[in-house]
Amino acid sequence: MERSALDDDLERLTRNPRAARGLKDGLERLARGESGPVFAEMANDLLSGRIDLHSVAHSSAYGREFGAAYAGFEQWQASLSDEERKRTLREVKSILDGDPPQT
Repeated sequence: MERSALDDDLERLTRNPRAARGLKDGLERLARGESGPVFAEMANDLLSGRIDLHSVAHSSAYGREFGAAYAGFEQWQASLSDEERKRTLREVKSILDGDPPQT
């Protein structure tokens, strides 16, 4: 598969190929509309190369959606017990390190 400028940007941003792949997978899910039409448009534009990460980061067009998504994340994170938070961090670290997830 041919690498894109987005692939390079994601690897530069994360400094971790697995994390970069995870972010791109997330963009592909967003492009399918899993988080609504605004994020689908943004993700499709990123994946097609019509916009780049720098442009998205400096655009006010997605501010409301990013704010709402982050508020939802904060709410989810606050609802976790200490053990759930620790387990989630271990699982994410394991995935990023290339270890199989523990079930």
